[in-house]
Amino acid sequence: VYDRERLPNPPRTTDEWLTAAESGTRLGLVAGGARAYYAYGFYAAFGGRILSYDGSCAADEGGVADALAWIRDAREAGVELFDDAWVAADALANGEIDGFIEGNWRFGDLREALGDDLGVVRGPSGPDGLFRPLTGVDGYVLNAESPDPAASAAVALAMTNRWAQRTLMEVAGHVPADRTIPITDPRVGAYAAAAAVGIPRPQRAEFDNYWGPFSAAFDAVVYDSLDPDDAVEAACAAMDFANGF
Repeated sequence: VYDRERLPNPPRTTDEWLTAAESGTRLGLVAGGARAYYAYGFYAAFGGRILSYDGSCAADEGGVADALAWIRDAREAGVELFDDAWVAADALANGEIDGFIEGNWRFGDLREALGDDLGVVRGPSGPDGLFRPLTGVDGYVLNAESPDPAASAAVALAMTNRWAQRTLMEVAGHVPADRTIPITDPRVGAYAAAAAVGIPRPQRAEFDNYWGPFSAAFDAVVYDSLDPDDAVEAACAAMDFANGF
């Protein structure tokens, strides 16, 4: 997300990001407790992945270490790392930065602050592929022990019907799951394009043990200058150990 007035030509590749930061463009990335989430899109851009088909860690096969090294280089080039996405969004709204990597969670607030100056583009492509963020789906889960399952189902259906999806799109910038609903705001269309090339958030149990080891790898590389390959190898080993591989 970015300010069109301050950044009329947003960088669209990882190389352009570094060049822009070195020339004084104020860009940001979210780190803090969500660092392993926000870093995820860069893995594919450098040819990496986290999970093998059997659920074992594949990050040490290449690409993930390069992605973490790039984030380290971006920080050194002047890209600001924020501890919290809300702080980064406020910095964009207040004119303290020109753009940062973010989903659509603050779209309504940012649109209110920036109006037509708010722009959205896909994350930067890298040398080995597209920026592929984790794509999640919002929905409802019904409790089988509900005293009135029919009423619960009626509420869930009402909250996910075409009217509700259109409202969430128009007010909050959410991409409608129903593809017959026209996307009227090109910025929501940009989110839809990002989601379409994203990686569906893995629902297998092994992925639960991704967050801790790879948050530690992020810190080791970006802040402590540990060799990226060593950091990813250690994270993979920790993840596989936790998963019984």
